[in-house]
Amino acid sequence: LFFLNLTVTQGTLYGLIFCANIIQVNNSIFFGQPKLRPLQVIVSFVNLDLGIPLCFYHGMDDADKAGLQFVFPAYLFILTMIVIVVCHYCLQRSPTTAPSSCVYRFPIIIGERAVGVLSTLIYLSYSKLLRNVIDIFTYSTIHLPSGHMYVWFYDGNVKFLDGKHVVLFAIAVVTCTLFLLPYTLALTFIPIIEQYSEQNRLFSYLHKKVNQIKPMNDAHYAPYKGEWRWWLGARLWLVVLMYTLNPVYSSNKPSLLLSIQATMVIVFMLVQATIQPFGHSLQKTDKCTRCTSFYNQLHNYLDLMYLLIYTALALSMSNILYQSSNEAQITDSISALVGLYVVMLMVTILYHLIVAILKACKMYDRTKEKINGLFEKK
Repeated sequence: LFFLNLTVTQGTLYGLIFCANIIQVNNSIFFGQPKLRPLQVIVSFVNLDLGIPLCFYHGMDDADKAGLQFVFPAYLFILTMIVIVVCHYCLQRSPTTAPSSCVYRFPIIIGERAVGVLSTLIYLSYSKLLRNVIDIFTYSTIHLPSGHMYVWFYDGNVKFLDGKHVVLFAIAVVTCTLFLLPYTLALTFIPIIEQYSEQNRLFSYLHKKVNQIKPMNDAHYAPYKGEWRWWLGARLWLVVLMYTLNPVYSSNKPSLLLSIQATMVIVFMLVQATIQPFGHSLQKTDKCTRCTSFYNQLHNYLDLMYLLIYTALALSMSNILYQSSNEAQITDSISALVGLYVVMLMVTILYHLIVAILKACKMYDRTKEKINGLFEKK
């Protein structure tokens, strides 16, 4: 993330992460075949999961695994903060180091991209924690001659709100109250607060509070046009809705679930294709308006491509499940579409790698000038 600048500020990751999130939530539907395990691992890795079953100690159950899901994002944040603090300390201890040396450039790169990396980790952790919280809140009802008994949906041996589940439920409530809900509301309404801060006293007061985390906000909204920054919040609400519907229909009506999800993504995709929220507005001072317009549209096309991949995956899988087709059709369909997602993921990483190499060789600006020259000639 640090060295390749794979952060949300670049605009190439939002569609990639969104597609991985909604594929991961339907993990049990898409990746039931052993042949699909490599694709499952890659998609899980984007969602901060390993994608393989693990057991750290004897007697570890699903409740323990759910608790550990809260630990990994915290570990990543602590690790990132340690790297940032160490690099800041190195800069203070080595003021006489030549600016062109690798020893000096390493802390500089970390410092310049620290906010972007932290914002990316927060955005990645959001879906992971949301999925875990919804799993903990989900229960099943067992009907007995003597009455009803509520058990945890993912482990029928654990009674709902009893024993270990009480601890998990408390942690989930705290996570939802202190992180998930404020994060979703903030990314949705901060652009509106900033827009009307001069017209309303309440918005003016909130704007002063919001400015305290302005660097983090700007990192999240960097790829978006000013008037469409709230679209990031709309994307989060769509993820919340999909994650909430999953426990209701995934076990008994998976075909219906995928059809509903595909419909929501199609509506979202059509609206996004109309408003084109990514990219900065063109200025009269731009040296090459055609080149700038191309870079602005690239993020919109890339994001729509990820949405289209999931729509095709959900519709094809829904049709296959509805017709009760054989396993070969399921494997071929998922392999083709998820494989296309993996190819786009690799191309995105390769693009960031090439840019990083060009910048390290001080050739990035000259290469960009040549591209601008080609557009100006056209």
